[in-house]
Amino acid sequence: MSLAATWDGILTETGTKGHFEAQPALTLGDIAPIIAKRDRWLLGITVPGASGDILLSVDEMLLKFPEIGK
Repeated sequence: MSLAATWDGILTETGTKGHFEAQPALTLGDIAPIIAKRDRWLLGITVPGASGDILLSVDEMLLKFPEIGK
């Protein structure tokens, strides 16, 4: 769910840690936070991609940009 729009669906972790497949596909069209409905935890952010939006998980962001966690 983002502040501007909502997306209701299922995120399934793929074989690679921190990578998720969204069903239905994410189509928010902008960078937006994805927040769990159940506990309001930040799961990641959407990022526009060539074949639709992708989810960049918090784990993946911290791995690639460790300065975020400081």
